[in-house]
Amino acid sequence: MDNDWGSQSMGMTSRPLGLYVHFPFCKRKCSYCAFLSIPLDAPVRDYTDAVIHELESFVSEEEVLTAVGNRKLASVYFGGGTPSLWPAGHLERILNVARKSLGLDSSCEVSIEVNPGTADARALQEYRKIGINRISIGVQSLDDSFLRLLGRLHDSTQAKESVRFAENAGFQDISIDLMFGLPGQTPAMFEKDLQAVASLGCTHLSLYELTLESGTPLRRRVEQGEVAGLPDDDIVASMLDIADTRLSALGFDRYEVSNLAKEGKECRHNSLYWSGGDYLAAGPAGVTLLYMEAGRAVRWTNTREIPDYMSRGRKAGTKEVLGPRDITREGLLTGLRFKKGIDLKDLAKRAGVDPLAGAMDRIRMLEVEGFLTLKGDVLAPTRLGMNLADRLALELSP
Repeated sequence: MDNDWGSQSMGMTSRPLGLYVHFPFCKRKCSYCAFLSIPLDAPVRDYTDAVIHELESFVSEEEVLTAVGNRKLASVYFGGGTPSLWPAGHLERILNVARKSLGLDSSCEVSIEVNPGTADARALQEYRKIGINRISIGVQSLDDSFLRLLGRLHDSTQAKESVRFAENAGFQDISIDLMFGLPGQTPAMFEKDLQAVASLGCTHLSLYELTLESGTPLRRRVEQGEVAGLPDDDIVASMLDIADTRLSALGFDRYEVSNLAKEGKECRHNSLYWSGGDYLAAGPAGVTLLYMEAGRAVRWTNTREIPDYMSRGRKAGTKEVLGPRDITREGLLTGLRFKKGIDLKDLAKRAGVDPLAGAMDRIRMLEVEGFLTLKGDVLAPTRLGMNLADRLALELSP
């Protein structure tokens, strides 16, 4: 790499820009969930108004306007919670504000997370009509016994029905979430579940290993011996090997630690996080990150308290300035999860320093050990390295 990172203060406004909108409400919290989600007991219209007010006020701030420049949104992602409990008319209002305030790129990816049983065929058709073009369905498993254990409200029949509704509504980008490493799950059980999910005709799969988060009902049940413990690390590793082998044969590529897609069907919004793009967020617990100049980024984090958010919006949150070391560390943590790896010139532009300063000997050793490759200005994980991405990032961080 050319050592000119100290002068790279321009070009930040050529980076892709995304928007995440959080809907924290659910019909009921799942037994394993530690994310911000609460029962749907607040007026949805009031919540929509609060999100719109936040968006309109935030994007009008001078610091944000300067960082965003003339960029349009490359992606919009409605996540949760269960955003499929949000009526299409409310989603359309938010999209219209985003379109008016920021603009949507002509190929903008607009995604929504849907839980089976929360959106019928008509709802998905309405989502398509308002401009949503990608759907992520929280199937988690097609084994009803595991769905009950996880505290999911749907069964396997409803899960399959949701995928069919999406196809009939005209969605061509359909992602499915599948969990693995479940209590008592064997590799053979996982393989059966994986094959059943892959046969549904999705174009993208997100695989999530179950973790027993503190304070969750499922963790308490495991600790009290009511249900089996989690599979050990070797069994979990074998499940990942099964997923790689079986899905590769079906045309899926593992382009990120937990995500596989058919050619051209990668999630643009999440890819923006892993490749170091800028992103805005609206809703409680939403995180915005904007690169201002070389060696300086700003992160805003919204409050998790929904009443506080409803009354004060972004003013109830926090603001943090990131310097060169912070930017480098985060670039390594996200980029080494990504099969494409890290564009080192781009990371140098963001950080304002050489991101590999003092780390070259360790990188060469990790190359020899088969965890990383360094080709030109791209540092990328191998298939083996992707499974240890967080550990590798910590080893290389300044």
